[in-house]
Parts: sequence; C-alpha cells; structure tokens
Amino acid sequence: MSDVEVTPEVETAGDPEFALPDISLASFDNPTNIDNKYFPMTPGTHYVFEGFTEEAGRQIPHSIIFTVTDLTKEIMGIRTVVAYIVDYSDGKLVEAEIAFYAQDNDGSVWFMGEHPEVYEDGKMVDAPT
Repeated sequence: MSDVEVTPEVETAGDPEFALPDISLASFDNPTNIDNKYFPMTPGTHYVFEGFTEEAGRQIPHSIIFTVTDLTKEIMGIRTVVAYIVDYSDGKLVEAEIAFYAQDNDGSVWFMGEHPEVYEDGKMVDAPT
C-alpha cells in the first residue's frame, strides 16, 4: 500500500498511534480498479500464505487462502471489490470471510470491512461482522 501521511484531518480512536485518514477526504473515481503494486486485486487472483502460529508452546501449521472475486459491493457510497478469505489452523477451517477493498485516486488500498464466520470443530460458532 502507498504511504499515508497523517494530517490534522484524521480520526483517531483516542490513540494517535492508530490515527487513520478520514475516508471522506479521499477520492474514489474508480475504486474497483485495484492496481496498487503492493496489493493488486485482479478478479481471479489467488494468494496462499503458509506458515506457523504458536499455541501453548507448539508450532501449528497455519495457512490463509485469499481469493479476489469478480463481485463488488457498495459500502459508504463507495463501490468495493469483494475478496473471499479462508483461514486454516492445523488443517482445520477456523475462519471464512468476505472482505471489502477499494482503491482511492492516490493509489492507497482501503480495507472497508468484513463479514467473518468463525468455526470450531467444523461448525460455525460466530459471525461477528
């Protein structure tokens, strides 16, 4: 993602370390054309991230599969690209979600929200949108 300069026109959650640019200051003329060199999102793109997490002192295989769909959804008046993301820990599904992204005119990619489903033992136990 491109560098973000924090200016006085930002919203903070009470902590300046987590200051975020005010989305109302950004321009989104073609928000679903996400061609940021660090996070391009062409429909059909499929990223697979594999590694390990540590749980109770043990290394557990962990993978995330991120797929850019050809779907879009309007959020806060901004058309977004929909991604489908699945998260596996030790080969078991722990989360599946749809997430929404848009690119502003400056080339910054904005995470616009998500709808996750949390799984335990193969059953959905929560959906904390």
